[in-house]
Amino acid sequence: MFCYGFASLSRVIIELEVSSKFEYEYLIKPDFRLILLISIFIGFVYSILVVYSLTKLYLKNWDDFLIYGMEKYYPWYWSFLKAFSKGLLVLSLLAFILALDWYTVFDQDKIIVNDYFSTESRTYSYSDIKKINEHDKRIAPNGNIADRPCFVITFLDDEIWDSSESGYSDHEENRALIEFVIAKSNKELEYSEYKSN
Repeated sequence: MFCYGFASLSRVIIELEVSSKFEYEYLIKPDFRLILLISIFIGFVYSILVVYSLTKLYLKNWDDFLIYGMEKYYPWYWSFLKAFSKGLLVLSLLAFILALDWYTVFDQDKIIVNDYFSTESRTYSYSDIKKINEHDKRIAPNGNIADRPCFVITFLDDEIWDSSESGYSDHEENRALIEFVIAKSNKELEYSEYKSN
């Protein structure tokens, strides 16, 4: 429950942050499943730290428990658990903070792409689009072919925006977005069956 609420709150924060900066036609936020995964890690670490604190607070003979119980058989246990929890908490919070600033905005005259591990956003006008491609299948690095349709926008600086990585989870929502981009850029949609990763 904590994780789901935390993830839902995060999505609201992302939308409020972006809507305060831009007026947009389309806003693509991180997938809810990614935010939920990060929230699960934060919840896991939070629960370890809470259990550790409550156990220490309410167990009257905590020192005896450590000396004769855990420290006798597993002297490294609590030290490892605390260090592991703190490290995982730092990594989870870092991933969470980066996810809060991850979005793609399509408005009337520009595209703003702020990738997951990026420190600053890239802004393109619709005239900066070199080509727009549609692919039905992907060729994985190991050579396997996957039915994973996507749209790819290539900009003049050869940076790409791929709907399967940074788009909506629903292909039809991506199609509506691409139709909007085609109308704004006056580019034709080029089709090829395969896209290699």
